[in-house]
This record gives sequence, structure tokens and C-alpha cells, in this order.
Amino acid sequence: MLHTSCPSDPPTVRAAHPEELASLSWWSTLQSVEQEQVAAHLEVLSLASGSAACQAGTTAAHWLGLLDGLLSLSSPALPGLASGLANGAWWGEPELLRHGTYRDNATALRPCLLARLPAPHFEALLRQSLAFSHHVLGQLNQQLSHERDIRQQERERSLGPDRRVALCLAELFDPLRCPGVGSLLRITQQELAQLAGLSRQRVNQALQQLQQTEVLRIEYGGLRVLDRTRLH
Repeated sequence: MLHTSCPSDPPTVRAAHPEELASLSWWSTLQSVEQEQVAAHLEVLSLASGSAACQAGTTAAHWLGLLDGLLSLSSPALPGLASGLANGAWWGEPELLRHGTYRDNATALRPCLLARLPAPHFEALLRQSLAFSHHVLGQLNQQLSHERDIRQQERERSLGPDRRVALCLAELFDPLRCPGVGSLLRITQQELAQLAGLSRQRVNQALQQLQQTEVLRIEYGGLRVLDRTRLH
């Protein structure tokens, strides 16, 4: 069950539009009959800013994806640390495979479009489609890498804010983690400050430094990465 910040105003749930299905990074791995199954069961929810896409400790009943927007992902086990999820990101595979509970809290930093596929249909795709299974395996490998980065951030709490901002951006520009972002990330400095745990003014200073060294370019309404490898 998805919880929102306003229980009296539940999120709008609808079927996915054809263009939304076609935009899924794993859509092309499916055979036509499998695409029909996904189209019949994939749900799209409109989330208000501040709403929860999932909550740690609740039953993992869906595979979750972000069609549009920006989410903060945080674990109760690592208070004070958060990572970002942007367009095209999917998560929840380990929890679904274990038939367990979500490990993280995912919170909308702005109005978002969330996609969710019920666990039985996710498991059916794994059984039916070798190509989809390979895609999910790639997702799991990427998540292991992300968890190593989170542990690194835990060790590097004492490092400067420039490094924290760069690591946040590296996650959001990662084409495997957030394949819908591309080279231009739509994000405000306030949103980036929330993810990095810094003031907006300090984030601005870090971005100016990254721009001066030609790692990225600050554009109206977002950031364009020029050399993604130098964010790590």
C-alpha cells in the first residue's frame, strides 16, 4: 500500500499510457505477449511532493519505477544519508526476490509519476523472459555498486561538501541507475541541497566549482553533465 502525506486525498491510479510503456528501459526486452501482460497490470500513480513512494518495513508488494520526477531514498539504518532517484529509475528487486519488506524510504521531492508492477507479475516476467532476467541482474549489480557508494559516503562524512554534491550528481547521472535522465538533469539547487544534506548556498558554491572545472554546466532549470566520470 502506498502512503501519502494526505490520507484523505489518495493518489490517482491509472493504467500506463502507450508512450510511457515504450519509454521503459526494459520494455524492448519483452516479447509481445509479455508486453501485453505488463500493459494490463502496470499502474501509474501521481504523487504529491512529500508523499511516500514506499516506506521501510512495509511489505514489498510491487516493483517500483519513477517515470518522471525526483525521489529521495534513505535507509533507517543510515540516518542522515540520502541518495536520489530520477527519471527511469527502478528499485525493490532484492526485497521482492526475498519476499520481504522494503529497506528504504522513498519520498517525492516534487510531484512525481510512479509506476508499480505487482510482485506476482514481476516474478512471472523473471520466469518467462531470459532477457528481462538479464536486465534485472544488471539492476542488482548496479544496486550493489550503489550500496558500496553509500558505505563510502558513510566513511567520508568528514569530507568536504564539494565531494558530497559530486557523489549525489554521479548517482543521478548514472545511465544504469537513472536511464531517463541523459545529459541534462532537471533539478533545483534546493532539491540537490536536500539530497546532499547541505544548505542551498553551499550547493551553489560546489556547482560553481564543478562548472569552472568543466565537469558540468549550469543551465536554466537544470544541470548538464560534460564529463560524468569526473563526478566520482
